[in-house]
Amino acid sequence: MADRFCDRTEAGRRLAALLGSYAGRPDVLVLALPRGGVPVAFEVARALHAPLDVLVVRKLGVPGQEELALGAIASGGVLVLNEQLIRRLRLTSGTIDAIAAVEQCELERREQAYRGDLPPADVAGRTVIVVDDGLATGTSMHAAVVTLRERRPARIVVAVPLAALDGCATFRPLVDEIVWVLAPDPLYAVGMWYDDFAPTTDKQVRRLLRQAAQLCVEKGGTPMSTETSSLTTFLKDNAVDFEIVHHRRDYTAQETAADTRTPGRAFAKTVIVWVDGSYAMVVLPAHHQIDFRKLRHELDAMIVRLASEEECRDLCPECETGALPPFGNLYEVPVYVSNVLSEAEKITFNAGSHADAIRMDYHDWRKLVRPRVLDLSKPA
Repeated sequence: MADRFCDRTEAGRRLAALLGSYAGRPDVLVLALPRGGVPVAFEVARALHAPLDVLVVRKLGVPGQEELALGAIASGGVLVLNEQLIRRLRLTSGTIDAIAAVEQCELERREQAYRGDLPPADVAGRTVIVVDDGLATGTSMHAAVVTLRERRPARIVVAVPLAALDGCATFRPLVDEIVWVLAPDPLYAVGMWYDDFAPTTDKQVRRLLRQAAQLCVEKGGTPMSTETSSLTTFLKDNAVDFEIVHHRRDYTAQETAADTRTPGRAFAKTVIVWVDGSYAMVVLPAHHQIDFRKLRHELDAMIVRLASEEECRDLCPECETGALPPFGNLYEVPVYVSNVLSEAEKITFNAGSHADAIRMDYHDWRKLVRPRVLDLSKPA
């Protein structure tokens, strides 16, 4: 067997061959650490017939030696630090906070860019295979495992094409299994073991996630929604003019806006949030994201967070995840709409599936839904 990899695709296929016992199991979910882990994880997910999602983690690099990790952050406010390295380099808490703040902004940008309006996959009770393109210090993987463990999966498997085994020591007690193809000693740097280690782009990440989602549907994953017909019946019963727009399957609001030839400011994306103990629906333009500071202020709320995938599914079982139409009145939840979207004459929105949209007058929608118009969003 070769002692190096041609590229991440080959690495993923060789890694998948070691994970055959997880193939075809409905409880298995593959999570990639972007960006480099996504091409590897795509091959794993395809071979195992499992869904694929991302778990965004950002390494905190030492100033002037950014490839050297002093720590890492992950979704949910997780911070993991290499205390020994920090002491040796005499880094101050102010320096670390400044680095973490910059990386937090990039983490949020990537989550929006890769997942769009979809909530994180529900991992509770599932077997989760976490994949990256290699493991050197283990800091990023440690942060990923910490944030994942808080979401209570049944089993965590770390899977990488190559690993420095001493880098696994910090998180080994938190996982159930570690799988690798190569474990060179010394490893030095992950890129040394690939013939092609070109950076993975955001565009490539989005493309692979779309392909994985489509493969999942083709293999009997998420069924098509029946919500579209129910919604059109509701609109007809209320004598409202509307247009159904069929399009290719898209998984972000901005992609659907482009495919339906809708300006981003006129495409209404729907996000479910949890506000002080109850659900609410937020409707905003495709090119905007929720400004949680503003929303908390507008609602005078203590806690505002995104609803999980499972919570969204419970709210509307007929809808495909991330394709909920902006009719909170049909689900008995309050609706808050961005003041930016309220300026549109017509709006287009998902109609319960990722391949169907509806276009109608904003004022007709507002009469039916009676939302509160708030200053709650900011450009993505």
